[in-house]
Amino acid sequence: MGGGPSLQGFDWSLLANHPRVVVINRAFKDVPTAAVWFSEDFDVITRLWGTTPEWTGFKGVKVLHALDKKFERLVEEVDPGVHFLRTAREGKFWAKDFSEGLSYSSNSMIGALNLVDIMGADPICLLGVDCQERGEREVNYHEDYDKRGTPRAGDAQYRSFKSDFENWAAWHLRGREVINLNPTSAVTCWPKQEPVGYLTSSLHASA
Repeated sequence: MGGGPSLQGFDWSLLANHPRVVVINRAFKDVPTAAVWFSEDFDVITRLWGTTPEWTGFKGVKVLHALDKKFERLVEEVDPGVHFLRTAREGKFWAKDFSEGLSYSSNSMIGALNLVDIMGADPICLLGVDCQERGEREVNYHEDYDKRGTPRAGDAQYRSFKSDFENWAAWHLRGREVINLNPTSAVTCWPKQEPVGYLTSSLHASA
């Protein structure tokens, strides 16, 4: 689950207690029963929510893809229970096991997709993957993350995100069934379905 504005007004109860949910960045606050929290943004822990009751009460596995070793020390000072994945290769790649670290881009969803691919997820269902050029409009469903005093992602960056999904992640996930649960997403490489209908009929039936 990413952070696109398509998730504004989403019924979070659809994901409550589901055993195979991965949340990215601030999304742990909306799905506190998720199995895994994932991010490449150490600020989520060190600056934003690492000492809050929501964070300390999150029982899922907390995974930080540490792109710089100095971040690990800063995170461990706040929460020593965080698990680190370290990239052991240079350049753009797609990891086949965790010893290599993970593929990465300019958004944490690429790393999360590599994570669940290694774990064998099939199908992989995407929420909040929008990549729509929005100008000055909201670009994230959670304002307290998007407006944290750091530069806002611009349309050029969203075009880059879209390209990484369509030309990088999709190629490496071609053996998996990937479903984009945002019918209006700008990402066109995977089939799209309405989120409520799919989650109600498919995910809960297989839980």
